[in-house]
Amino acid sequence: MCDLWCRRWKVRNRRGSWISRLYQPVFPVLVLFIARWWQRRLPDQAAPLLENGSGLSRIERVTARGLATLLTQAEHERWFADYLASMPLAGTDGTLRRLNLPLTLSAHLKTGTLRDASALAGYVHTADGRRYVVVAVANHP
Repeated sequence: MCDLWCRRWKVRNRRGSWISRLYQPVFPVLVLFIARWWQRRLPDQAAPLLENGSGLSRIERVTARGLATLLTQAEHERWFADYLASMPLAGTDGTLRRLNLPLTLSAHLKTGTLRDASALAGYVHTADGRRYVVVAVANHP
């Protein structure tokens, strides 16, 4: 999630680059910004616990419901088209490039896997133009 805000403000975390050194002091500010944004926009959901914003942390936490609410809220933001375009199209690219979807569906989905947890989140599009938010998280499979 921090990656979304970092991309929006052109902050990148590349090892060895000057921007990596910039990212370290900026991250706590981004965490505070995200917490306040979350509180204003998603007051009924617990804010995520962030360590580094990469999604590769065993400390970071967000509930499936919180993530689904965030994805639903994102649909109403002015940057949503860019965000959706940045997500892999299932059956075409990303970790789900080999997924065979029915011709009546398409999906922009991200996957995540750590040793004891797997997740899938994004949007499924139907032939009649409807869009559904999908979030699945399995811990200790």
